[in-house]
Amino acid sequence: MFNQGQVKLVNDLDDFNDHLMSGWVGTASEDVDEAPELPVVEVEEPLPEVDQVPPTREELEAKAHELGLKFHPNLGDARLQSMIEDALEA
Repeated sequence: MFNQGQVKLVNDLDDFNDHLMSGWVGTASEDVDEAPELPVVEVEEPLPEVDQVPPTREELEAKAHELGLKFHPNLGDARLQSMIEDALEA
């Protein structure tokens, strides 16, 4: 609600109607002394990662075979992923 540059939040429709009856208006453009213009602040938020789920063991093995990497079946997922990343960077 707006009234001579003042801003007030209302809780419900009854509160809104009470303020309308006492001279408050619903939008700043209706206010006699319009509310002051607030500065626009742009916030750059990082985009969320598209794939935040780690690859499955099957996906890692498929990618390793695709790249021609040889690895022991006991090799951990983290090490296998590291080998794949190294091969992709090379």
